[in-house]
Amino acid sequence: MADAQGLPVEAWHAIQTARRLEPDGNAGWSVEVNLAMASMSPDELRRWLDQTAVVHYRGRGSADVALALAGGYALLARQNLTGAPSREQEELLAKAQSAVTHGQALLTSRTEPELRRYVRAMQMVINELRAGREPKASILDRAGLPELHEFLDRNHHDTLATLRRSPAEVRGLAA
Repeated sequence: MADAQGLPVEAWHAIQTARRLEPDGNAGWSVEVNLAMASMSPDELRRWLDQTAVVHYRGRGSADVALALAGGYALLARQNLTGAPSREQEELLAKAQSAVTHGQALLTSRTEPELRRYVRAMQMVINELRAGREPKASILDRAGLPELHEFLDRNHHDTLATLRRSPAEVRGLAA
């Protein structure tokens, strides 16, 4: 059974509970982004990402959530990408870039260096997709995240999927 947003009801209730328990935390947001990406159709996901981005950008925001939004937009843009991006794919990549830029603005000197590397890697992924190329695993090394190579096998050697999922796994926020 799913709610109006396409998320399983049990998952939606768990997310709402997490947000009530930790209203200033990002765990609820991060889990919700992961669940949406796993359960919604591309059209539903695009509308949901747009709505979530508006809410997130108006609020306090976090680099973690901005990174998750960027990953969602980049995954949508990559669908059916062969060569140069179409107008629609370029629009999605622009939204992914906006989310990365927003995430970079939220990074502070107190932010853990690992998160900075994830944001840098997502930027590289977006640049590759904009050039019509599939992001290669070497991005992980160039961004200072060689430890993520262990996640590549689980993600069918998909650099974008690895980059999108591994911060959540590492931080215990995976759906």
